[in-house]
Amino acid sequence: MHYRASINLSEASLQLTARLIRKRRAAIGTHWRKLGPAGQAKLALVYLVKHDTLAELASGFGVGIATAWRYIREVLDLLAALAPSLEAALWTACSRGLRTILLDGTCCETDRLHDYRDPDIPWREQVDRHWCAKHKHHSVTLQGITDLDGNLLWLGTAYPGSVHDLTAARADGVFTLARKVDLEIFADKGYIGAGPGVTTPIRGRNLPEAKLRHNYVVNSIRALVERGFAQLKKWAIFNRSRCSPQKVGQAAHAWIALTIHEGQI
Repeated sequence: MHYRASINLSEASLQLTARLIRKRRAAIGTHWRKLGPAGQAKLALVYLVKHDTLAELASGFGVGIATAWRYIREVLDLLAALAPSLEAALWTACSRGLRTILLDGTCCETDRLHDYRDPDIPWREQVDRHWCAKHKHHSVTLQGITDLDGNLLWLGTAYPGSVHDLTAARADGVFTLARKVDLEIFADKGYIGAGPGVTTPIRGRNLPEAKLRHNYVVNSIRALVERGFAQLKKWAIFNRSRCSPQKVGQAAHAWIALTIHEGQI
């Protein structure tokens, strides 16, 4: 049986993934598997880009459902390990002569229906961590840094959807490290209060002309950050994932690893 799928990925991405699988198999001494490195790479990339069900993928590639999921998890681990750290992303920005970066967050919807409950806390006092009150669905939130052209340089930890963007950015150490390397951050109103080195729009109505001009300039600059997230959302797994929320974060790191490394093969 043949599995037909049209995915918008370069040949370099497939070659990189297959090469990582070959190295992994050589390291652990794997002599034979149902799918070769190229086949496993195709299976995992189809899952990430199209987000077909495991049953459909298993049938199309001629493997069992458990085997398909094991292959996908292995590829996620390999690609996510190549994702740049925050320190590496900021170093890259400085090496390119950038003095300004753009920061924003995005919510990736999941089909998670409930959260684990703590038996020691009364039910009425518990809140589902993955429920995003802003978008009214379960999700994970990701922080991203881009250059002034909207190219993503870094993606942060996947936090539950209830975590505020400012809290997530602080937890990842974005503001502290950016100040150390003297990089200015442009962000939206959700990051007001982040401290020095972070430029945000000014809240309020009937603002004076000077503040309106400030908001216009800031919003004009930071608007390009949406371009990077638009590229990310082309992968169907980030629109409504059926996997564990933790795997969404791994998939995001796999995406940025492919985006950065595909031109280096």
